[in-house]
Amino acid sequence: MAGTMLSVRIRGLQSKEAFKDILNAWCSSKNSEPISIGSHGIAEASNGFEATVTFRTEGDRDSAVAALNAIHPGLQTDTHFLGMTVLVTPEPWRYNVIDIVAVHGLRGHAINTWTSSAPGAVMWIRDFIPAEFPNARVALVTAYSRRDSAIYQQINCVAFFGTPHRGASAAHWAMLLARLVSVRYPDAKKNLKRLRINDTVLKDLDDDFRSVVLEDRKIKFISVYELHKIKKPIWPFSSWNIKKPSILVVPEQSAILGLESSTETLIPINSCHRELCRFQSPHSNGFGQLIQSIRNTLGGFGRAQLPSKYPRDSSLGVQLLGREEIISRIYDHIAECHDGTASLPGVALVGAPGVGKSSLAKHICDATLKKMDFQHVLFISAESESKLVHDLKNILRLSNVDDSKIPGSAEQIRHRFQDMLSKTDGHWLLVYDNAVEEPFLSRYWPSSKGGSVVITSNCKSIARVFTGNTIQTLTVEGLTEDEGAELLSRSARFPSEYQEIDSSTWNHYKVLSGRFCGWPLALRQLSASIHHARISPQRMIQVLDNEDNGQSNTYRFQSIGEPNEHTLEDAWAALFPRLQPNPVKLLNILSLLDRDSIPARMFENSPERERAPEDPFDFLFSELEWVPSMILGATKFVDCHFSYIHARGSLLDYGLVSMDECDNISLHRVVQTTRLKRMSDFEREGAFSMALWLLRKRFPRQELGAHMHNVWDTCETFLLQVLAFENSVRAWMPLFIGDEASDYINLICDCAWYLWEIGQHNKGLSILDAAEKGYVQVIGAESLNAARIYVIRGSIYSTLNQYDKSGPLFLEALRLHQKLLTPDHPLIANSLMQVGNYYTSQDEFDRAINSHREALRIRQSCQGTPPHMMALSYFNLCRPLIMTNRSENLLEAEGLLKLAKAAEERLNHRLLVYYKLHRLYILGNIWASRGNFQKALKVHCKALELRKMGGVAPSSTSSFLIATSLHKVGTLYHRLGQQEQAVAALQKAIQVLDPPQPRGVDRALPRTKTQLSRLARTEMQLASITTDKEAVAWRVNARGHYCEAFEIGNPARVNWARVDFEKLVPPIDR
Repeated sequence: MAGTMLSVRIRGLQSKEAFKDILNAWCSSKNSEPISIGSHGIAEASNGFEATVTFRTEGDRDSAVAALNAIHPGLQTDTHFLGMTVLVTPEPWRYNVIDIVAVHGLRGHAINTWTSSAPGAVMWIRDFIPAEFPNARVALVTAYSRRDSAIYQQINCVAFFGTPHRGASAAHWAMLLARLVSVRYPDAKKNLKRLRINDTVLKDLDDDFRSVVLEDRKIKFISVYELHKIKKPIWPFSSWNIKKPSILVVPEQSAILGLESSTETLIPINSCHRELCRFQSPHSNGFGQLIQSIRNTLGGFGRAQLPSKYPRDSSLGVQLLGREEIISRIYDHIAECHDGTASLPGVALVGAPGVGKSSLAKHICDATLKKMDFQHVLFISAESESKLVHDLKNILRLSNVDDSKIPGSAEQIRHRFQDMLSKTDGHWLLVYDNAVEEPFLSRYWPSSKGGSVVITSNCKSIARVFTGNTIQTLTVEGLTEDEGAELLSRSARFPSEYQEIDSSTWNHYKVLSGRFCGWPLALRQLSASIHHARISPQRMIQVLDNEDNGQSNTYRFQSIGEPNEHTLEDAWAALFPRLQPNPVKLLNILSLLDRDSIPARMFENSPERERAPEDPFDFLFSELEWVPSMILGATKFVDCHFSYIHARGSLLDYGLVSMDECDNISLHRVVQTTRLKRMSDFEREGAFSMALWLLRKRFPRQELGAHMHNVWDTCETFLLQVLAFENSVRAWMPLFIGDEASDYINLICDCAWYLWEIGQHNKGLSILDAAEKGYVQVIGAESLNAARIYVIRGSIYSTLNQYDKSGPLFLEALRLHQKLLTPDHPLIANSLMQVGNYYTSQDEFDRAINSHREALRIRQSCQGTPPHMMALSYFNLCRPLIMTNRSENLLEAEGLLKLAKAAEERLNHRLLVYYKLHRLYILGNIWASRGNFQKALKVHCKALELRKMGGVAPSSTSSFLIATSLHKVGTLYHRLGQQEQAVAALQKAIQVLDPPQPRGVDRALPRTKTQLSRLARTEMQLASITTDKEAVAWRVNARGHYCEAFEIGNPARVNWARVDFEKLVPPIDR
């Protein structure tokens, strides 16, 4: 049993260390068995700290409490958790703190309600929420606590878990609800005296509550409801009189508020009412959806706004709009050293990662050199002591200190640096960038009094490290919408366009600023894209609105572990939770235009090394000038901006990407960008025009992503360029190590994927063979690179109908994914889907069902699974269920289609039509399997009409899908005995696939194997329903197309009795 019997609250703790000592004492008891602790947490409270501990057994709990009372009698312990219990408080340096308060339901318990009953007694509110929302303060409140009604004004989001809005024995619930409503409608309290099991009263109360919500629309709601019935009633109220063996305690119609989708988010969970809010792990069903919904409702909530004080003609430059006041305060403070009014003044710029602290520091460096006559400006990374010491060594080296005389230990380097400052004649400015709140930093405070210090840090209390020094702390925050709009409007235009903009354009810039939370790091990338690609702000908004929500975290801005890039990674990590998926995905594309996303090794500041004559890369540089240096591990070198400034100074030049910097872009990153699937028209036009502009400057012959526009000749030119690189590097594969080898193999896999998409299967298989040899030599066969090669090779073989080869490859990829990844990783779901589709093609329907069910479970548990991927999982599971032709499976498939329809509602129009087509097709197959051919025909005809409207796929794919629907319609007409209509539909399918060519005109494009196979299948269907003479002709055509598809020269050698034309092309049915 979890909760009340196993959880204990401890109050009166003086520090976190004291709690750790208690835990260690419990777990290492010498006089008795160690006490087994399930999970625990500690938080700041009004009287020190309070902790909660969940034990595994009642015996553990009793032993722990007895030991605690004996050793620390002054501490208070209890298990009833009355009043408020603070579970988690964020770190003091966290910004934009939000409050998450959990209130239990009727006859519930403050902590038991949220604690899993499974072994381990996980209390997810305390144990999982901090990882998802590091800036959250989490608390529990008993439902019987008296609260001030003014809390209504502070609420941003409310999540209901199985709450009976329209019928249940809910007196305590009604009391809470009435108090909330009474903030605006005091008369609602009178209803408390009459609240019983009275549906009319509850309805009035529900209507009253809805009227408050609909009036100001401030609060967003999340309604979580159960899908599983419970076998016996859990609420002991005799008036329920439940006698049925199983019930839904709170059905969907009672658990939801019925508000607009913009105000209320619905989350169905495959759980009964008792376990509805007891998640065992972050991968539990529904947890990811809940977290993502909360994150979406919060948006930029809690972000403090700065007053807009910038002048339209600000001389500070576009990148510093809105920073005038804080810059002035910094100047005033550090100028005191020139006037002799203070000794070594310091300024600490604190704020969240990526808000612009380093940019301000760099501006101060520029300005002080010009205005205050500082002799030296020293810019030092203080993220860790090792980086700080490394920078000090560089400074000593740049000061013409002989390398042999530079000391080795950190302490010796510190003394040598202090001595250098003390001997400086003029004033100096020292910047400690991205400082951490660690004791080592205080030792590096200059002893000399002839300068000023600027510190940038994510920690609000960084000044405490430098006790005894005069340090003023200034908080740096994000821009307001007006300030962000001004930044965008200036930086996105060319100098000749600086005339006044109209109000409509200004409002569009304000919308974009709000969508990216006024975060300078993101606005710089956004402005770069608008500037270089000449996209209007209105078009950029349309790109966001038409984005596919599912690709929010497909690609990272940079690789983990890049040198000197830790703070940038923190900055993006801090920004992403504030944004919706669409802006995040767009930023992934726009990162091509901002050097913030390029690893620091591209900006190392050291003399260029001379390559040895035997260096194999010399050949590549001479033969392939277009190869990006990042792939080959080469280095771009730049001059120092100041006399004594760390290499990071160049990286801090946050201006737009200039024309001569295109060669710094990783080809692999550019190629990956083209793999964003199902791109909208606006996104395709905007994103690819940016990428093409970027590539043409350096690589004029390459046409990135031409396959997205069906421009196969230019796409092939691009691929030939990449393959030329691959062929030249192949001999040097053993020289690659670690991430370099992985990047190389991923590049080859990208090429193979594109070759597969345009039908060049043999070329694709050939370069996969080369990649496989490479990873065996360098990485090893048990790797994710190997799994990706298996997946692509298996996909090619599936297209060629060689299932005996594709199946084992998909199974091997699944084995590697399950071995190397966490159990609920999305890549495992992908592999299970591929294996399930393979089993379906082999008529192993039960095994296919098991694979697809497990894939669906993983997708449901993963946070932020795209709605189109959810719909795809539903469709994949439906197909083998239908093929079994069992009544219970057909019923399950029909239920899955309802879930797919709900997922469709979250898609943009283009994707909505695409997935609606697939859903209608499968629904038609369900009716056909039940023998209701008339209803099946009606549904398939509706799908056919939608397909004829077009706009959901490239032209070649669209014609193929139309032919597929016509084939299905013709087959159903035949089942209904309407032979004339059946023949007409099948003949039309053939005309769509193989339109007649005018005499003397060659076919524009060769027919693919898939087209030929579909032709043969439809022609055999016609042969089965036409007269003898016509049947012979259609059968001859079918055999001819079959031989052409499989490159068989002599049809007489084929045993036609063994060819199954129905399985020749895996249709949508499979």
